Amino acid sequence: MSEHDFAALGGHELAYITELPREEALELAQNLGVELGQSTLYALHAGDGTRVAVTDDRGE
Repeated sequence: MSEHDFAALGGHELAYITELPREEALELAQNLGVELGQSTLYALHAGDGTRVAVTDDRGE
């Protein structure tokens, strides 16, 4: 399935979570002036791949 087809699949009703790569998480934490420690950061994406939020709680 192409990225375009995947994005169109759920329209505005689909979202997914990814774990941020460690380097990206460290850079983001540094830019925000917060200490990341050993925490893992997760990103919430809209169906089209747009990142809409970042958190350290996956919400399971």
